[in-house]
Amino acid sequence: MKIQLQLFGALRGLVENDTLSLDISGASIDDVRMAIVAYAQQHWPTDRTALLPSCAFASSTSLLRGQMPIPEDGCLVVLPPVNGG
Repeated sequence: MKIQLQLFGALRGLVENDTLSLDISGASIDDVRMAIVAYAQQHWPTDRTALLPSCAFASSTSLLRGQMPIPEDGCLVVLPPVNGG
């Protein structure tokens, strides 16, 4: 599945237009988190990668967690922790 991740906060500026496109094999938010961590470990500074376990994921209408399914449109927002978490 092809997903689009809009990056905010401390993750801005890491990719062009602050939008990361990834192909993932899973269907849950946990699968998205694993995919973005794997990508980040190869492409981003360590301090930014370290934020990913604490990031929240959201669709255009709600926060998404763990085993919740990826929205059908494949569009997600990645929200890093603010002010320490």
